[in-house]
Amino acid sequence: MGSRRATPQRQPTLQAMFEQQSKYPRESKDSKRLNRAVAEFICLDQVSVYTVEKDGFRNLVEGLDKRYDIPSRNCFMHNEIPEMHNERRSIISAQFRPTPNAFFFCTTDIWTSRTMAACMAVTIQFIKQSWDSHGV
Repeated sequence: MGSRRATPQRQPTLQAMFEQQSKYPRESKDSKRLNRAVAEFICLDQVSVYTVEKDGFRNLVEGLDKRYDIPSRNCFMHNEIPEMHNERRSIISAQFRPTPNAFFFCTTDIWTSRTMAACMAVTIQFIKQSWDSHGV
């Protein structure tokens, strides 16, 4: 059996070490990807946008990636979430283009939250000529 030589690992350069300690630039690909992930968390789990300013959430994010500098809730309220909304809206609008022999039906549900706020959900299903069901 032949002996295998382990490939020597190079020690990181001083510059690489400083880069690992610095925060991602706001416009970097990594920062944008993480902003999007946090915005999806807020929307999908229906948590308050204020969550991003809570110490526990900030500790969690820092534990996952020390280089990510989480923006304020205003960034999510005015940039990230509206951008996601516009993307989703254009996808849904494209699906609802009128076609011959297409049908849709709508259901609603109304309830009162624990804090006595009135809520309403609207669900739209549509069937195209191929009889494929699509929901929104």
